[in-house]
Amino acid sequence: MEIRQGKGYLEDRGSSPSLMGSTTGKSMNAGWLVSPAFDLLFFANLPVFLLLLPLSNTNPVEFIQIYFLTVPHRWLTLFLVAFDADRREGREKAIIGLPLLFAAVVVAVLASSRNLTCLLLIDYIWNGWHFASQHAGLLAVYSRRCGDTGRHRLERHGTRFLVCYVVLRTAGWSTGWMEALPIARLGLSITDGLTLGIAALLVLRCMLARPLPVAKCCYMASVAGVYSGLLAGLILDNKWLIGSFAAAGAFFHAAEYVALVGYYGWRKGLHEPGGMVPAVARQWVVLVILFCLIMGGVSSLVQSGQQMPMWWMALNVWAALLHYAYDGMIWRLRKPSTAAALGAGE
Repeated sequence: MEIRQGKGYLEDRGSSPSLMGSTTGKSMNAGWLVSPAFDLLFFANLPVFLLLLPLSNTNPVEFIQIYFLTVPHRWLTLFLVAFDADRREGREKAIIGLPLLFAAVVVAVLASSRNLTCLLLIDYIWNGWHFASQHAGLLAVYSRRCGDTGRHRLERHGTRFLVCYVVLRTAGWSTGWMEALPIARLGLSITDGLTLGIAALLVLRCMLARPLPVAKCCYMASVAGVYSGLLAGLILDNKWLIGSFAAAGAFFHAAEYVALVGYYGWRKGLHEPGGMVPAVARQWVVLVILFCLIMGGVSSLVQSGQQMPMWWMALNVWAALLHYAYDGMIWRLRKPSTAAALGAGE
């Protein structure tokens, strides 16, 4: 999710009872998007990390996270774009052209090499940037909710660098080739220390702000904590830490996105009560559970053995690439309605 400054943001029209809670002027000043409990559970994910960390590197938890959260959240973007006219407005050609383009690419790769290795590499790298952009974008929303409307390059670029570096560092660790070269080990040690320093600086900047932006600090601490923990595992070559924090990071991203879409639909309903997206948002908890169960069930049934069928892998790679591309387009807050719906108005 990338944030772009827009003009003419709509103001909140008050609070409304909902599964999402209520938003008032008081919560706006406090900086929480919905409420402390909701934000900590679904956006900052802090309590979930503490509970799942001892278990997150086990097969059952990893299975649930991949099939019932990661896969569904990618397909969710496609449904959002299909049914929300606001997300398509002004982008109709790209919205229609990208699925055709990515389908052609996937088919061409399969026809030429009979595998998806090169696309999976692109998927991994783009996914890292996608993670980084979403966290930096939501941090920008929290900044505006706290009344901090300035342009802070440290937060924007620092958050993206932290996430992208750790994601790429994880890929390098999995191959082991960089650690085998003395000069590469020295470069990694220096960059690792710099990255941990940036993570600490990002949290410190939030904590030194006055008045204290509690919601923003909690979110920043979660992002910095997860990726610093993963980097620490890589530095120590501790497979348990690496697996646990990698799973926590994937859970963080997917759960946050699912909650964000529901939050967007609910707030959009405050300004535009009609339409499918606000109607769905009113039953968001039930519908998203059903959606995740259906998608997860289909994924697990299709992969009945150890090997995932190539056609299913290709379909999910296609959906993942669309998810990354669409997500980089539809959350740019240049439109007043989008800014208002995410509570990022100035």
